Amino acid sequence: MTDPSARALAAEAALRGARERLADRADAIFVREPLVDPHAPDTGDVDLLVFGPVGDLLPERYFLPEGPVDLIWLPNESLADVTKIAARGVIPHRLVSSRIVHDRSGEAEGRARRVAEEMFRADVQARRIAGLLQLGFRTVREIGITWDYPALALFWLHVAYAACLAAIADATRTLCPNVYSRPFDYTGPLEERTGLDLTRPYVEALRLGGDPGDLVPTLWRIHAVVSRFPEPEWPAGAKGSTRYEYRYFGARAELEWRIRAAAEMSRRGRPANGVFYLRLMAYALARIPSVHADSTRGETPAFLRPPRQVRPELEALCPELVSDLALVLGGADPLDEVDVKSSLGALSTLRRQTLAFLESRDIVLPSLPEWVPFEAASKE
Repeated sequence: MTDPSARALAAEAALRGARERLADRADAIFVREPLVDPHAPDTGDVDLLVFGPVGDLLPERYFLPEGPVDLIWLPNESLADVTKIAARGVIPHRLVSSRIVHDRSGEAEGRARRVAEEMFRADVQARRIAGLLQLGFRTVREIGITWDYPALALFWLHVAYAACLAAIADATRTLCPNVYSRPFDYTGPLEERTGLDLTRPYVEALRLGGDPGDLVPTLWRIHAVVSRFPEPEWPAGAKGSTRYEYRYFGARAELEWRIRAAAEMSRRGRPANGVFYLRLMAYALARIPSVHADSTRGETPAFLRPPRQVRPELEALCPELVSDLALVLGGADPLDEVDVKSSLGALSTLRRQTLAFLESRDIVLPSLPEWVPFEAASKE
């Protein structure tokens, strides 16, 4: 473990280095505070929200000598529509928990203050929370085409779980910018505020009780396989987000850093966070062969949300991935459709509790669809 003052100095240096790199391209740069992540001070990165000449949300990482810097790019014009960005998922959580360090126009800081003012206006908050829960709905739907691959079906429930936590956090005005990668940073305080049991049942339902270090050899095997698929010649319709995600998740340095970060999460008493974190990485790595194949065929690829069943493609492209990905996503114990349905039942309970809690806070949502797996017969 490094000295706290040394960590702070390194983080400041990494911020300066990133700002120098970005100054010519970025219209505005915001950095998460505190600069040194209190949950992972030894491996924590400097988190930046960068507005510039891009067309979509784009992830990027700089591995600077002083430390890693994680960037989320957003279109510059998105900050101009204050109400729209205030209703956009966890983006306002990230923006409001950050300070500005670069403002080309001189207007970004004022707009960020307006986002903070708008964020908890009743109609804006309701739209934002409805969007968070809609993500849970979409991921549960994915289970319906994944019964042939129970570990992947279970993975979709990880996202649905985080969506419920995000909604509960939002309702309590708890900023939760990292809830989709490290949900258990938030569960303790939320349990105190709500009286809900948000940790133990979901560690069990999602099979998160192991040691993240046990996943490391399998992750490296997965990475070795997908490294055979270099960045493709992208078809004309490929989204910028797909291109950036391919580079971001495929980088060896990214996996190395995430393994170190997961180890620190475990060392500091949150091993479930570490397992959750590495499962997200394993899924992203496993998407690389299919995205590469789509691009080679001239199809418009999608990275994190697959356009078709995952298992048949993996079996055709790199069958050795199937069992390794299942081991990371579902754990070492046998997992079948009955187990996934049991876990889905736990998540359905959490959704009901979430909706009841929102109602108790006088948050009025539009009519929301039930969370049920997709069935072909119900296709419109």
